[in-house]
Amino acid sequence: MQEFKLTVRTPYKVMIQEQVTSASFLMDQGMVTIYANHAMIMGQTHKGEIIYKVGEEMQRLDINPGFVKVTGDQVELLIER
Repeated sequence: MQEFKLTVRTPYKVMIQEQVTSASFLMDQGMVTIYANHAMIMGQTHKGEIIYKVGEEMQRLDINPGFVKVTGDQVELLIER
């Protein structure tokens, strides 16, 4: 499966910077799952959990509200600390 770069940062530090095959998080529309070459999205994320897959391993991180920008090969979340 194709990978893309996932970056999750607060104003103070980078929390995740990994090559992943999928990432799921909560937006206004509900839980959104992103794969490589996804259509561009910009929007608000909600407090909850980001679930992402590195190789065959699922990883989770609790996140606060923030913003997300998705381009074909990159997903960036800027969240409150």
